[in-house]
Order: sequence, then structure tokens, then C-alpha cells
Amino acid sequence: MSDILHTQKDEDIAKAVQCGDADAFTELVRRYQQPLFRFAHSLLRDYHSAQDVVQNAFLKGFINIKSFDVQRSFSSWIYRIVRNEAISLLRKQKRTVAIPAHLDVHDESVHIERDIERQFTAAHIHACIQEMPILYAEPMVLYFLEEKSYEEISDILRIPISTVGTRLRRAKQLLQKSCQNKTIISM
Repeated sequence: MSDILHTQKDEDIAKAVQCGDADAFTELVRRYQQPLFRFAHSLLRDYHSAQDVVQNAFLKGFINIKSFDVQRSFSSWIYRIVRNEAISLLRKQKRTVAIPAHLDVHDESVHIERDIERQFTAAHIHACIQEMPILYAEPMVLYFLEEKSYEEISDILRIPISTVGTRLRRAKQLLQKSCQNKTIISM
């Protein structure tokens, strides 16, 4: 594969695929496989199902690449395909959506006590997010775990940017209330 692909924007690579360079799609898979797997796994909570969803999403993406508008974000487009595939699978299985088992807490500290406290906090927050309706949990996962912008979340979920802000604000309120209740109950 050409080294030049490593430096090109996603949309430029997608355009190359649209023009018949099927090998260029390999670069998009390389860039997105892990983040898409994390996103699918956060929705499905099943390793193999998440792998299947991502593989199906890449296949659909490749088949439908001609419908991709290169003026838009490839990232949002492929995340939306993964989201739709995951929701479709959940509907088939009639399962509820779970949130990631852990929140990625970046801790550079060498203090063991602080590490333990943060691990407890992450587990505590996870338990609270699990109880949250998917309407609010989904933007939380995209924003805080996948580090997507409001605009990207808007594209992925196909909701207005103002709605993203509203859902995140309500999600934070629900999270705060739920975590406070869990703290009271656990004491």
C-alpha cells in the first residue's frame, strides 16, 4: 500500500475508493477498526457481536462507498453505519444496551490510593450509566469515551447539535442523580 495514503484525509481516501482504488479502503479499515470496535462493544457488550457488527459495517461501507458524500465526514458516516448495525442486531436479539464496563481513566499518578479511588469512581460511574436510557447513554459514550465533537455526534445520531447538547446536559444530570442515589444506598 502506498505510503501517501497514510497522510491523506479520510475523505480523500474514500474518494480514491469511489474512483476504483479498492486497496485504499484497507487504509480506512486500518484507521477505524479499533475505534469502531470500541464503539460497537460499548453498545453491545459482547466481543464477538461487536466484531461482527464492525465487519458488516465495513462491508456495507465498501459496497455503498459511492453513496458517501466526500464533502461530509467519513468518520461520522462509518460510525453511523456501525450504530445502525448494532441497533439492528439488538432489535433482533431484543437485548438492552449496556455501557462500557470501565471508563478509560487516564492516571499518571504513582499514588496507589488515588488509583484505587479512581477505579472505584470509574466503576461507580459505569454502574450509574448502565441505568441510563440509551437516549442519553449513547451521546455520553460518544462524547466522553470516543471523544467525538458535538457536530460528529449530531451526524452519527442524526440529531441537531442543540439536541446533542441537551441530551448530554440531561445525561449529566441523570448521572449525578443516579450516582448520588447509589452512594446513599451503598453506605
